[in-house]
Amino acid sequence: MISRTNFVSVAQIGAREHYGVARMLQSFGLLSELYTDYWVSEGGAVGKILGALPLNRADRMLGRFHPDIPVSKVKSFPLSSAFTSSSAMKFLKGVDRTERYRSYITTAKAFSSRVGRQLRRQKDPGVFIGYSSASLEAFQAVSALGTKKILCVAAPVHVEEKIIKEECEKFPSLVSAFEPIPMEFLERLENEWALADLLVVNSSWSLESIVKYGAPKDKIRVVPLAYEPQQQALDRKTTSLEAKRSKLRVLWLGTLSLRKGIQYLLEAAREFDARDIKITIAGPSDISMQNLDLPTNCTYIGQVPRTRVHSLWSNHDVFILPTLSDGFAITLVEAQAYGLPIICTKNCGEVVSDGDNGIIVPSRSASEIAQSFRTLISDRALLKKLSANTDKIANNFSLSRVGDQWSELITELLQ
Repeated sequence: MISRTNFVSVAQIGAREHYGVARMLQSFGLLSELYTDYWVSEGGAVGKILGALPLNRADRMLGRFHPDIPVSKVKSFPLSSAFTSSSAMKFLKGVDRTERYRSYITTAKAFSSRVGRQLRRQKDPGVFIGYSSASLEAFQAVSALGTKKILCVAAPVHVEEKIIKEECEKFPSLVSAFEPIPMEFLERLENEWALADLLVVNSSWSLESIVKYGAPKDKIRVVPLAYEPQQQALDRKTTSLEAKRSKLRVLWLGTLSLRKGIQYLLEAAREFDARDIKITIAGPSDISMQNLDLPTNCTYIGQVPRTRVHSLWSNHDVFILPTLSDGFAITLVEAQAYGLPIICTKNCGEVVSDGDNGIIVPSRSASEIAQSFRTLISDRALLKKLSANTDKIANNFSLSRVGDQWSELITELLQ
């Protein structure tokens, strides 16, 4: 059992995972502080300022808050973060990827340094949890204090960089040119690996991938992301797989990118008539839409507001993610919560059991994607069976279950 005298601090830029790690620690009575760039509490001054912004920007920023975490435990840096917000602006479409990452390094260094100065004031060394690329200076600041350091590694960036380069060369019409991540960014990640006492990844794919680039395997633990189903998913009815439907309705929900395998989905789709299959593609695009050449059985609807996502899940039969690499991909669990079987690769979180609640296909294989479509078009009984087996999956990723894994991990670290 973890002693309540040990504090656990968390630092993160943005609202990733809806502050899931901090919230799980708070539920165990272990959270000391959450450090973040912006915290927009209800009725607060920052929230009032955001009310004057254009609606889409204000909505994103108003999500920087969660009622599960007491305001008294949050330390944010809104003013200083505003001075480095130019880096965030560089992530807009059309900006060179290399420059985007250079700007992010600037933001990450500034944030991590501020967190480090705060941590040095703590009397109890405790445990500090940071996220990859935004923890190096904080780790350096507390290394001599006896603080135990945990690094959350969101994605296997080194492997993904290699994959993206290969795909850009293979599909030059879909991208202007390969824009590499600065070496300084990759070296920053490696320095964080070396300083951390434990590295937490969200999938075995991530573990295997970062080990290839020097991450110490004995320090790595796999803890999945946590998922909280929306009420619409809890209320779902298993009526979406009626045999009278003539078409297999497939959903892609996420960024259209070479890394996620959109090119292989489209290649597979071209083998089918629009009478047999309907593929809806939803999400922002990182590739040239002018050269995408969508088959007639595919419809691109762009980025969908969160309020409309429920109808997408409810009106499709299968979710597809032929990703070449994802640290986890929480949409896998979301699809299961809505009763959708999944077609995916092994290069992501361990959610699908082949033939049980979905179909696993090899990475970069349009032919295998096409074969999985043929199987589900011809065998509606199998489709119904795969859907029925989704009920047991989403609960495996609840906040309480994943929180137990985090508690065990911290106990291990403190022994």
